Amino acid sequence: MKKLLLVLMLVIGAISFSDKAQNVGKYKVKQSLKENVAQNLSFDTITLKLVGQGLSKDDENKIELEYENFKAIGKNKKIYTEKDFQVNGKNPKIIISKIVSTKMIRNFIESDEEIQVIGFLDENNERDKGIRYKPFDVKFTENQDWVKKIYFKDGVIYIWDN
Repeated sequence: MKKLLLVLMLVIGAISFSDKAQNVGKYKVKQSLKENVAQNLSFDTITLKLVGQGLSKDDENKIELEYENFKAIGKNKKIYTEKDFQVNGKNPKIIISKIVSTKMIRNFIESDEEIQVIGFLDENNERDKGIRYKPFDVKFTENQDWVKKIYFKDGVIYIWDN
């Protein structure tokens, strides 16, 4: 009887350990698949509530957009928000090329929409030479207004002209 009880305990222990190990493996696979899919994600359109923009300190041909939220439609027609791309609780950066930014500003000037500038950035901020706006919606679409690609790479969403 003792031998049967001991064998039963060993079998139950092995099964429960095996189940935990299998679940951990599945979780790691799901997480790495999610990360891999996100790294190779491109979008047809992205609409964001813009609150500011400034020159990147690393590269003056890159403009970083400050936003409250965004909604992007992927090539797979799935809808994504900033919550889908958070890393350590932070929203992803959105970087646009200077050429796309120039076209965006021209579109603002030519539109009937009222855009209110509420301040400017200086060298003491994260980005120097920038503008703050009263929040408004702006939409970028691939193959329109000099936008050639909208994609997510290395924790950043790029809206690019080539």
